[in-house]
Order: sequence, then C-alpha cells, then structure tokens
Amino acid sequence: MSDSNRAALGRETFNAILGFEAPAMPATPFAEAAQNFVFAETWSRPGLDRRSRRWITLACVAAAGAATPMRVYAKAAVDSGDITMAELR
Repeated sequence: MSDSNRAALGRETFNAILGFEAPAMPATPFAEAAQNFVFAETWSRPGLDRRSRRWITLACVAAAGAATPMRVYAKAAVDSGDITMAELR
C-alpha cells in the first residue's frame, strides 16, 4: 500500500472508529504512526469484527493506565452502539 493510500485509509478508519475527524496532518511522528499503522493497518485488517477490536482496545488502554485514550475509546464505543453503557460498566 502506498503512503498516500495508507494515510487516506488511516484517516477514514480513524473517523469511523472514533467518530470525529482525524487531523489532515498529524502533529507528531507518533500521531502519524498511530494514524497510518493503528488505523490503516490494524483496525482495517480482516479477522475480527469491530466490536471485538473495541473490547481489545479498551482492555489495552485500561491496562496501560491511559486515561485520555480510555475516555475517547469508551465514548466512541458507546456512541457507535458497538458496546452499551451497561456492558462497559
């Protein structure tokens, strides 16, 4: 996959998963890697449904103690309807 295709897929998947627009130009190399790898490669690969990926992501950010990503991913999961608030609790 070309870099421009990966970036476009990363933005598209980011928007679909998190429910808000990805930055056109990520602010840091880490943010660019997250957009281009996490969203373009990991969230887009076959094998798991979106709900399962959400649970895995929530478990990982919780285990890492990453409060802001936990809030962002939990809100996106509930807002999307993939996970209910009751299930999250």
